Amino acid sequence: MTGAAATGLSSGSRATPALAAAAVSEALAKLDSPRANSVLLFLTEQFAPVLDESLRACARAAACTQVMGASAVGVLTEAGWIRGRAACAALVLAGPYRLDPPFAAGSGQSILSFATPALLDWDWLQHLFPRVGAVASASTAAGPHQVWAGSRQIAQGRVQAVLTGAEHAALALSRGVRQLTPPLPVTAGHGRLLLELGHRPALEWLAKSLPYSVREEDRIPLHRMAIGWVHGDPHTAVTAGRYRLLDLLGTDPARQSMELSSAVPPGRHVFLALRDPISAERDTRMGLQQIQQELSEPAFGLLFPCLGRGADFFRGADRDLELMREQFPGLPFIGFYGSGEIGPLEMQSQLFQYTAIMAAFGKRAILPI
Repeated sequence: MTGAAATGLSSGSRATPALAAAAVSEALAKLDSPRANSVLLFLTEQFAPVLDESLRACARAAACTQVMGASAVGVLTEAGWIRGRAACAALVLAGPYRLDPPFAAGSGQSILSFATPALLDWDWLQHLFPRVGAVASASTAAGPHQVWAGSRQIAQGRVQAVLTGAEHAALALSRGVRQLTPPLPVTAGHGRLLLELGHRPALEWLAKSLPYSVREEDRIPLHRMAIGWVHGDPHTAVTAGRYRLLDLLGTDPARQSMELSSAVPPGRHVFLALRDPISAERDTRMGLQQIQQELSEPAFGLLFPCLGRGADFFRGADRDLELMREQFPGLPFIGFYGSGEIGPLEMQSQLFQYTAIMAAFGKRAILPI
């Protein structure tokens, strides 16, 4: 299949510039054009020692210098996903499509955005809207976390571009959590300790809301639990997706409290949630159907699942990837498993967790003469 956008995926036991360039060459072979306008390139963390050489090799293979991307634990295309070894995913753009500086953005155009965890800045997130992208990931908190643009690593840790020629875009989120309680007011707390919800001990709410299948486990699966901090009207916030997910780090039976990854001020509303593969698959299906309703014939797509999703979460298969492939057979798409997902919500660009960001982009609209 040929066209103006195509992907390549390469992997090996050792990260080398040649391995990275092989993904670009594979994608170029599928294009109508012998050269690319731009390349979206994602490399696994194994490439960190040879990053500069790998970026130059990819630029040479594509015959262009606009190579943009980020490092990650794992990468993916419509051909499959790879984690745990050296791998490269490349999306090459030709014809009407290219990556341009964001000042070239038209009204409503999505700003492709990547950042490292340490240098992600809230003001930067809000400077342009709407953003779509992800945060670089690594197998340890120390990294390496890297982003690049113009075929070179960017020390500031943030890169952005507009997809020129792809004015028609459709985006959706898959939050992947099962709501266990309605939004409840925080009536007592101390720092990151959540003491009372609705004037009742926080831990009491957790004990009574857990599904029976979870109660039967030897220990509460804290890694699957989350607290949804809602914004705006609590009666409509969950349905509208206006919430931020916080980690549940631990419980204190003596104080009947829960420790969260961030403090929630008294008076705000939260709900208890369970990260759930069935809910995640449902959300992904609905999101992809929404995208197809908005953009029936996309030219290429993006998929950025949280690092916590993937085969481990879905027990053997990456359902986000599989469902996108089923919904759009033959569509070239690319992504990586990030440590945070960037997307729009309520006229702001937000940082999400435990989420899959899905996007599809259509061809330039051609007006009749």
